[in-house]
Amino acid sequence: MAHKKEDMKPKTIGPKPLQKTVAAPTAQGATPAIDQEVKLPSFFDKHPDVKARMVAYLKEIPREQKQKSLQDFYKFINGDLTWGEIRKISKRMQKELARIAFLNFKMQRFEKAETLFKGLAVIDHTNWYYRSALGAVYQKKKLFEKAIDEYSTALELRESEVTSLVNRGECFLQLRDFDSALGDFNSVVHLNLPDNNPWHIRARVLRQRVLMAKNEDNK
Repeated sequence: MAHKKEDMKPKTIGPKPLQKTVAAPTAQGATPAIDQEVKLPSFFDKHPDVKARMVAYLKEIPREQKQKSLQDFYKFINGDLTWGEIRKISKRMQKELARIAFLNFKMQRFEKAETLFKGLAVIDHTNWYYRSALGAVYQKKKLFEKAIDEYSTALELRESEVTSLVNRGECFLQLRDFDSALGDFNSVVHLNLPDNNPWHIRARVLRQRVLMAKNEDNK
């Protein structure tokens, strides 16, 4: 399965002013109106699961907090605010969670590591390390396509990040996508890293392996 690098820019969605509305009776099982004062923007109609959670959340908070909550949500989906900032999760706590996740990874407790790194990726969607670490978990589980997706996201957040490039290239190699693998390894070789850099060495070794595999296929 070929994977192409795409420029994934989030669609900008601006907040709309809250409008007065009159609550209408709802059928059984339908999403109820929040109250008689707040109407959710049309964005939520396309995402009923998110809408249901937002409705439940807004029903629990004081009236004066409702508009700020919606503004924060728009900042979140536009990439201007992390979920950790919304939920007041400190950077110190995130670092501790990342440390625990890494220890679980080193101890080969991949399910636990996956759960923790997934949560961290939601808490701070701007952190490349969480996505790269999640890619490493999938790579260990031999879920190479999922790993490639995570490494690609990490590289969108931090271009030319060497560990993600080498690991993604190795996943491409495992899937016998030799051209994509060669592209990643060549990118690492051209980064002008010191010759004794372990990732530079690994990229050169794997690059030779790709060239040998391509020659075998051409015989």
